Amino acid sequence: MVRAAKLPRAKSPAKAPAAPAPSRSEGFETFARDLLTFAGHFERTSTKRVATGGIGKKTTQRIAPFLRRSDEEYASFLGIFLIDRRVLFEGEDRWEISRPNLLRLWQPERLLRSVYHFWLRTALWNESLTDPDVLSLVRREYISADPTLEARRRRLCEELLAVAPDTSADLGMLLSRLDRSLQARGRAADDGGMARHGGRVSPAALLRRMLGGPLTWLGVVEPVLRRPPAASDVESFRVTPLGRLVLTESWQAIIDGFGTALSDSAARATLQPNLEILAPPDLEPAVYLNLARLGDLRSVDIYTVFAVTWDSLMNALDRGFSADQLLHFLESVSATGVPSTVRQLVQDCEGRHGEVRIGIAGPYVEAREGALLGELEANPRFAPYIQRRMGDQLAFLTSNVDLAQLSKELRKAGYSVSSAGNDKVQVTAHGAQLTLTRIELEELYAAVRAATKLAREVDPDFDLSALAALEETLALELTRREDGGAPERARELESLVEKLLRARGKVAIGKSEAPAEARDSEDIRALLLAAVESHAPMEIEYDGFQGVTRRIVEPSSFDGRYLSGFCRLRQDQRVFNTARILSAKLVA
Repeated sequence: MVRAAKLPRAKSPAKAPAAPAPSRSEGFETFARDLLTFAGHFERTSTKRVATGGIGKKTTQRIAPFLRRSDEEYASFLGIFLIDRRVLFEGEDRWEISRPNLLRLWQPERLLRSVYHFWLRTALWNESLTDPDVLSLVRREYISADPTLEARRRRLCEELLAVAPDTSADLGMLLSRLDRSLQARGRAADDGGMARHGGRVSPAALLRRMLGGPLTWLGVVEPVLRRPPAASDVESFRVTPLGRLVLTESWQAIIDGFGTALSDSAARATLQPNLEILAPPDLEPAVYLNLARLGDLRSVDIYTVFAVTWDSLMNALDRGFSADQLLHFLESVSATGVPSTVRQLVQDCEGRHGEVRIGIAGPYVEAREGALLGELEANPRFAPYIQRRMGDQLAFLTSNVDLAQLSKELRKAGYSVSSAGNDKVQVTAHGAQLTLTRIELEELYAAVRAATKLAREVDPDFDLSALAALEETLALELTRREDGGAPERARELESLVEKLLRARGKVAIGKSEAPAEARDSEDIRALLLAAVESHAPMEIEYDGFQGVTRRIVEPSSFDGRYLSGFCRLRQDQRVFNTARILSAKLVA
């Protein structure tokens, strides 16, 4: 009876409240805002890639003063993360920004998970290097292979979790527990190639850089002393409430406590008569990026301040916007309307824009008489091919027109056609237009595919983005022509490349017995290689743009960094980044 009397008390929500939601994390919110500021720079400024494939030091120096943490190493970490997540990607010779990839990340749980797993697993960020400039390099041939890098980071996370809540962990205590782990580096990590980069730091400096770097930037830990420590101070760090959830990977608790949005859809900017735009910190990322395109960044404090200038508006008009579109956008995002000074500047820019125009000529049509060209323009069958008339007898055609097909259609319509080369194919790649015969197109496609395979086998970390883009362009052109022979010739050439590599012993390097299930990066790579060789399906836990999913993949190839195969979840061929595979196991 006593127990029965206690039942109502257990049912009362006032007596059994839910666990309190974690408080907002200033460190994480600062990180998210700086990430958006960093991306906004590339929306406004055309930035060239450096020779190493990364973001140049001058670029990070320009961006760092506008970050809440004005630190070049911090700016480099943001840049490498955005490149890894394909928010920043390599265009022809400059960095481009992918808005969809950024917007997919813009949730507290998804961003926290992505950055934490990135730091835990990546070899692109190596705190043990003496020279901080190396941290901003992206291509992996410039980063020393360190098989114990992930193990050291995991050991540090375990030690931080072992510290009682609301208790700080001093650097000396952590160092005494982790000293051997921090010093245990494999031979591959101490290669002579790193000598030119300044060698390695001490275990204490390495531990300080990990704690005071990514873990502090992300808000997982915070220093007990905000000011620079004096000689008599004990340097210590405290795990934040948010950090404890991240270290235990309690992602659902983060969703419950922080919601699913980093921004407020009701937030509005303020346009001022002095041509400044004040953007609040909770502005939608898509709106922020548009403002970054329309204005020059001036300062970042409580509000981010952009200045609308002649150059910034001309830049927007160059990208295809009209004055009406710009004014409509500003009216939709401004809480105070559009001042007359801003409206006048936009109209002045439109009046002067396009005084001189330059471009690249492409396919054309020429008629002996102007009347014939007029007939073609009036004919609904041929009008879509004509892009712009340049005179009485000459007009430019659309860049993707098939000249051979157009020639056939004109002849059927009763016109006498002479072609400047109807056996030629126009291919536009990386801003240049190539004119090839069909045989040349097939040979180029086969050569590009073989070169891609050769590059992956010889150096798995080789940057293949340009080759991949060219291969996709050529494949699309071949598909348009329904040519089934080119892929077969490409496979024959790839087979010859593979035989050559086997003869040199390249394929046999690194083979080892793989486990049936793996969670560490090295074991996952060994398992992927074994699955490809045995054509065995496998189940992977993948941290993609849509969150963590479990997929069964039938692997077809693995180049050391990317796994290609048929995904049963998506029912299509997919490419998976190994750094985002959290676990893998063979399935029957």
